[in-house]
Amino acid sequence: SKYGNVATFLIRRGANVNQISKNSTPLLNTIKYFYNYDSSHTEVLEVLLENGASVNARNDEHKTLLMLAASNGKCKSILPLLLDYGANLNDQDNDGNTALIHAVCSRFCSQNVSILLQSAKNKNDLVNVQNHAGMTVLMYAAIHRELEIIKELIVNYGADVNIKDVNGNTALLHALTNYNKQTKELITTLIKAGSSINCQNNDG
Repeated sequence: SKYGNVATFLIRRGANVNQISKNSTPLLNTIKYFYNYDSSHTEVLEVLLENGASVNARNDEHKTLLMLAASNGKCKSILPLLLDYGANLNDQDNDGNTALIHAVCSRFCSQNVSILLQSAKNKNDLVNVQNHAGMTVLMYAAIHRELEIIKELIVNYGADVNIKDVNGNTALLHALTNYNKQTKELITTLIKAGSSINCQNNDG
C-alpha cells in the first residue's frame, strides 16, 4: 500500500521508528490516528516492527499498542502480529488495566478477548490480575453482561469468582447491580461456579 511504501521510504532515509513526539511513537500513532483500521495500516505496522519499533512502548497514560488494539474491534487481525513481536500481555497502564481488561470493557471486542486468552502462557495469573481498583476481567465481564466471556473465563481459564475489589464487591455482586431478566443466566453461571451468595461488600 502507499502507506507502507511511504513508511519504508522514510525509514531508509533515516527516520527513527522509536521517535517520541507528544508522548507517542509512530507505532502507537498507527492506532491513535487510524480508528477505522484496515489492511494498509497493518502493513505500516509490519514495516515499523520489522525495522525495530518497540512493540511495548507506552503513551502518556502508560498504555501499550496491545492495549489500544485490544480495545478496538477492528484490530483483531493485528493482535497475533503484536504478540509474535513480543507484546507483553501482563503490562498494566496507569490504572492497572491490562490489554485483556481493555478488551472486555470495549464494545464489539469479544474476539479480541479470545485471542488474548488463547495467547496467554500463564492463563490463571492473567485472568485474575486486579487493577488499582481491585477489579478483575471477570468483574468487568459481569458489569457489561458478557455471558459468553464469563463462561469462557470460568470454564477454560480458571477465573476466581470470589476475588473482591477495593470496595469488597465480587463479580456476583457486580452482576446483581441493576438486576434484570437478562442477567439471570449470568448470575446462575457465577453461582454454579462457586460464587459465595453470602458475601458482603464494605457497605455490608
